[in-house]
Amino acid sequence: MTTLDMPNDADSLAARGGEPLKRSLARALRRQKIRALLLIAPLLVFLLVGFVMPIGSMLLRSIDNSIVPNSIPRTLEAMQGWDASSGELPDEAVYAALVLDLKDRFEENTALSFARRMNYEQAAFTTMVRRAQREVPDWDMTADAPFRDKMIDVHRGWGEVGTWTTIQAYSGEYTKGYYLAAIDR
Repeated sequence: MTTLDMPNDADSLAARGGEPLKRSLARALRRQKIRALLLIAPLLVFLLVGFVMPIGSMLLRSIDNSIVPNSIPRTLEAMQGWDASSGELPDEAVYAALVLDLKDRFEENTALSFARRMNYEQAAFTTMVRRAQREVPDWDMTADAPFRDKMIDVHRGWGEVGTWTTIQAYSGEYTKGYYLAAIDR
């Protein structure tokens, strides 16, 4: 057979068994790729579980701020209408909501986690919450109102606009405060 007699179409060439050569080569290449992927699959799983997931978890925790909204939900809701730039303290409804939230946190023993989180942002916050925790559980919500002056008597920090501005600034589920603190901002 001469070269002129040979078919020059690749599809007409056949491998063993009569299957077209092009299809046979494609199947062999696909098997090699699958085999190679199966060989590196344990390494990929190890990298994902050992490195990517912990780093992702750490990055997520670095912006997580769920302690504040979960600790004082009524207070944050009452603060919705308060304007920090006015220079005035929040109204009595915010203080009443804070008393209710602190009562709940006292019963659940979770107020100190809120206090520690806010202490990163403003010094003496832990002291403010501890003193309030000693007083607030004994207060009656109807007989002991109004609460603004009582809370300020417990600790003068409750009477500072800066305290409420800090609470409002860190009231969201996520914060960039940790990153800003890391670069002294």
